[in-house]
Amino acid sequence: MKTPKWLWLVAVMLVSGATQADEFSGWYVTAGTGFVTGKVGSDKFKAVNNPQGFNITGGYQLNRFIGVEAGLQSYGKMRVLDRTADPRSISISANIGYRMDNGLRPFILFGFGSFILNEVSAGKSERIAGNDEVAGLHTALGLEYRMDHWALRISQHLVDAKMMKSVETIPYLVESKKTVDIPLTSTVLSLAYHF
Repeated sequence: MKTPKWLWLVAVMLVSGATQADEFSGWYVTAGTGFVTGKVGSDKFKAVNNPQGFNITGGYQLNRFIGVEAGLQSYGKMRVLDRTADPRSISISANIGYRMDNGLRPFILFGFGSFILNEVSAGKSERIAGNDEVAGLHTALGLEYRMDHWALRISQHLVDAKMMKSVETIPYLVESKKTVDIPLTSTVLSLAYHF
């Protein structure tokens, strides 16, 4: 059986990264704030504050290429038509990138998380969705610039939550009889500290 070339590439990256682990491995924390865009079905969210959300993460960089991080993302208070929500997500993701000698590190995050709509509306007939929490994929694309222990990071996160509709009919959500799609994109500027 022939081994795929991409598998060899991953193995070489892991082995070469392990030899440099002392220089690049370690724990880190980040905190940041940013701007959010989102929709419920075909209706756009309107933000109540600007900037709207915050992001807190903690992680461990295994080597120059791979890290693992867990994060809490708050998307800020948002309004769609007459309904209000304070959406959040909790995720654990692989952080895959390459730290260059000049301190720049482009990266992607790919992981799994829990999205919480956190509706503020009162009655069931006013609800955006029938369930308040759903599991799904968490992805992000970003660039980090590291100076000694500190780093500045800009990233764009995407959560696409498919939630059950409210038991009561919401007339303006006509795309599906069973689910409503809530994609949220956040652009976050963060400060990180590497221990």
